[in-house]
Amino acid sequence: MKILFLTLFKINSLDERGIYSDLLKKFHNEGHEICIVCPNERREKSGTELYKNCNSQILKVKTLNIQKTSLIEKGLATLMIEHQFLNAVKKYFSELKFDLVLYSTPPITFSKVIEYVKKRDSAFSYLLLKDIFPQNAVDMKLLKKNGIIHKYFLHKEKIH
Repeated sequence: MKILFLTLFKINSLDERGIYSDLLKKFHNEGHEICIVCPNERREKSGTELYKNCNSQILKVKTLNIQKTSLIEKGLATLMIEHQFLNAVKKYFSELKFDLVLYSTPPITFSKVIEYVKKRDSAFSYLLLKDIFPQNAVDMKLLKKNGIIHKYFLHKEKIH
């Protein structure tokens, strides 16, 4: 099975320890092909990079800083990442046909990518839910409930 994993977390290798890398390593050890798409934040000072290993690939997509940055940059990065990931998947994985799209929260940042791969490849998708966005942003008072940004993300959430 070919698995596409979309995440906002930086993954350098399947040998790292963590909830997602441990799961992906298990799939890899069972003989499945793993393709990971994760951000390569601006602070890394490098572009989009593809790393290939035996039965696994890691595509680090050049993005703005998403974590440990200003609220404005994080907001812009969140709005832009969907298109950046989609363009990267089209460019680097155009020859691959995925059976499964796994993705971590927040899923609304990946909705177009998921929809594209599901339609193109007749793939299944599965959300690895850890956090509920945009409600957690409202709870932390980062977004105003029923404000324009909150409504935008609620609309995106209803798509999936």
